[in-house]
Amino acid sequence: PQDGIGYAEKAMDMAPDNGKIKWNAALLYLELKNWFKGFTLMESGLLCGERQMRYYNNDRTKEVAWWDGSEGKTVALWDEQGLGDRLLAFGLLRKLEGRNNTIILECHDRLYDIVKRSFPWIPHVFPTSKQERLDWPHGFKLDAKLPVWSLAKLHWLNGEFDRTPYLIPNPELVKKYREEIEKLGPPPYIAMSWAGGAPKTNTLYRSMKLSQFKPLIETGGTWLSVQYHEYAKDKVNKFREEHKLPIFHLDAAQEKNYDHTLAALAACDLTISACNTVIHTCGAAGLPCWVLVPKRRAWRYPRDEHFPWYGDHIRMIHQDKDGDWDDVIARTKEQLGEWLAARP
Repeated sequence: PQDGIGYAEKAMDMAPDNGKIKWNAALLYLELKNWFKGFTLMESGLLCGERQMRYYNNDRTKEVAWWDGSEGKTVALWDEQGLGDRLLAFGLLRKLEGRNNTIILECHDRLYDIVKRSFPWIPHVFPTSKQERLDWPHGFKLDAKLPVWSLAKLHWLNGEFDRTPYLIPNPELVKKYREEIEKLGPPPYIAMSWAGGAPKTNTLYRSMKLSQFKPLIETGGTWLSVQYHEYAKDKVNKFREEHKLPIFHLDAAQEKNYDHTLAALAACDLTISACNTVIHTCGAAGLPCWVLVPKRRAWRYPRDEHFPWYGDHIRMIHQDKDGDWDDVIARTKEQLGEWLAARP
């Protein structure tokens, strides 16, 4: 990224109104942990189609104003991008609690129950951020609007992040999944996920094969797949039968309501996963998690052991050589052996 910054800055000088160039520069700055420039330029994504824009007035000439953070306003917020991005950005909502504003939040329908439980001080939550046609704005006099991620420009430019957890699992669901898990084998219970992303978000680099987890599963524990792809259950069942190892798939991963995945993760003792939504779920909820990070990483996975916006309950194990997962697995296996030995 350091080499790319010079080219990005030159391109911005040549085409100062090009939102796509600014967006790419934002990603470079964020990867370098230049939060001020990164989060400032991140706004360009709204102009070039990389981020989702929302409109709350049929007459665009009278569209709701952009929120500047001032108080005494009725403000509509919306989440955006992938589920993991949304969960990470929700950490910014805490900056608004106790302030003199009426907050209305549009969220992904899969996250509605989690949002309502975790942020009870937000009076109005609608599971409509993926819908184009909206009815709820007719019931409010909106003063301003802002995507949740744009709160970073108001609160994260100085790099001061609140690292305390903010998502609350459903205790009844946690109990349900813990009881189901305990029937599968002895503790400890280790959740795992081996793939993530889409072609646009570098799934090729960040995803692994289930078979690459074999040395970890052999180390000990009962393993629970929370891989969200539809093929995951069949793949896990076949792997278990072939290798006679204690790994099972949790159907919670395929539930539309993401509250089930959060609860299943909370019912386990540890999660080990490739870079995907599971990581941000654990980070935001304060659940122990080890992240297997490729060398070609996104800015959300800094080249450190810990995240700046999550607590030390979650840590990263990085590739040293591009594409070399064997070394990552070997180091993880050693640490897992130490973790197992230290358990009471």
